[in-house]
Amino acid sequence: MGGATTLYGYDAIDQITSESASGYAATYTYDANGNRTGKTLGGVTDTYTLDSGDKLTSTSTKSYTYDAAGRTTAVTSGGQTTTVAYDYEDRITSITYPSTATNTFTYNGLDTRVGKVDSAGTKTYKRDGAGVTDPVLADGAANYTPGASERRGGSSGYYHQDRMGSIVRVTDSVQSTASVRQFDSFGQVVASSGSSASPFGFAGGEGYQTDSDSGLTLLGHRYYDTSTGRFLTRDDEKDGRNWYAYVDSNPNSSVDPEGRDIVYKHYSKRMLSKVKRIIKRIRKTAIGNHLLVGWEDHAKTLVIQWSSGTNDNAFTDMSQLPNKATIDFDPETELKLNGKGNHHSNIKMPPDVVLAHELGHAHGKLDPGGGEEGAAAGPGDNVWDVENKYRQERSKHHLAPRLYY
Repeated sequence: MGGATTLYGYDAIDQITSESASGYAATYTYDANGNRTGKTLGGVTDTYTLDSGDKLTSTSTKSYTYDAAGRTTAVTSGGQTTTVAYDYEDRITSITYPSTATNTFTYNGLDTRVGKVDSAGTKTYKRDGAGVTDPVLADGAANYTPGASERRGGSSGYYHQDRMGSIVRVTDSVQSTASVRQFDSFGQVVASSGSSASPFGFAGGEGYQTDSDSGLTLLGHRYYDTSTGRFLTRDDEKDGRNWYAYVDSNPNSSVDPEGRDIVYKHYSKRMLSKVKRIIKRIRKTAIGNHLLVGWEDHAKTLVIQWSSGTNDNAFTDMSQLPNKATIDFDPETELKLNGKGNHHSNIKMPPDVVLAHELGHAHGKLDPGGGEEGAAAGPGDNVWDVENKYRQERSKHHLAPRLYY
């Protein structure tokens, strides 16, 4: 709080092992697969027990139950059990508390939460778009200027963010402080003053929404528990070595607005790992694997390079053909295409879609003298078709097609 210094410690693979600031200190331990095995906060140690499938079965104060799909279905503490129900898309549809009070949740076809009923009443979410990362503009209780302010009950509150996008202070129209919150690196509140009804706290500037009844935080497609540093469900992309862990336990350089894909806010030696993860994701699709294998089985060389802020101008350099082609893109930035006419509006291009699109351009130049820059060998007639095939195949939560190019 108040600009105080926080000191961090890390292990050899950049997992946070300690943090200390004015008012609190915490340490973390992990097993070989990146599962947190213990946390000490304020001198109190919480020990974690896990099964062979990386599922957290108990802490010092709670026990957890799962279904066959690896989804957390019950949490028991002090003999009181809270149950969680899901639909076939792994989305939480209800949470029932020991008092029998129930929260319910509804979603659109893109997995985006559009409604909630909790102890405060019914909320209907209005967003700037239909996707899970499109910012919330209103929820029936307040109107929001994303990342900046809110208007609630006739009063305005102005957000003050830390370097990772957490809303650590809210001020009113005369610049008086209404509330202050201090978070540990994983988002657990360690100190607070004043009060705020805003759902935007930990990484609120990144669109994270914390539900007041359950304490869970919604990150795009999945719900996250800040107290354990884990998601309630597995990553359906099966990305990385641990499908429950939050941002590979490196929350001071990374965020996960979609709940599936780590975004590195502050560059580190793991940038290469990020690019490899994107390539791995592309390879999981039929069209993506086709594009990559085409180059791997060819005598020509494809260079993939990256730099910050290039996705608004990602490109494939063909000037070194017939021997080499070079793709330049930003593995951390999601591009939004502002539509022409009524063809599309704010269509998302996550980094993997950007790279798949550029691979389509490069693939069309594999044969000497063959293909226009927009051509692509194999499925589809051109890069536009290639991109849309990839959008459809990239996961069960496929992206809306791009209708204009």
